[in-house]
Amino acid sequence: MKTWLDVAAEWQRAWSREETADKLSGIIIQHGGGSGIVLLQEQQLVMPVSNAA
Repeated sequence: MKTWLDVAAEWQRAWSREETADKLSGIIIQHGGGSGIVLLQEQQLVMPVSNAA
């Protein structure tokens, strides 16, 4: 059984396409429930940390 999250991720396919990846990420974060939370956690792992000290 496929969910809308599976279909959306399949349509996105190449997450390096930033013009659509950012928009889809926003939708998943807002409406994806637990998947949105996991996406936020994953983004924190891959985002560079700035040294503002």
